[in-house]
Amino acid sequence: MNVANALGAALGAVVISAGFGYRAPSMVGAGLAVLGLLIAMITQARAKKVGLLVGRDAIAAHEHTVVD
Repeated sequence: MNVANALGAALGAVVISAGFGYRAPSMVGAGLAVLGLLIAMITQARAKKVGLLVGRDAIAAHEHTVVD
């Protein structure tokens, strides 16, 4: 998480320094959010492809293995 925060701040500073104005960091942030969502979706699809449990299936499997 710290790397993502630092990267966002650094890229925000770059676009302001490049003369794009103070609204540009919002666009960079939106782009980074879309990129993060895309990476998460690809990772989940690849995990399913190799047979790993993801999402609700992983939670359900974990609940059945927890001993009270």
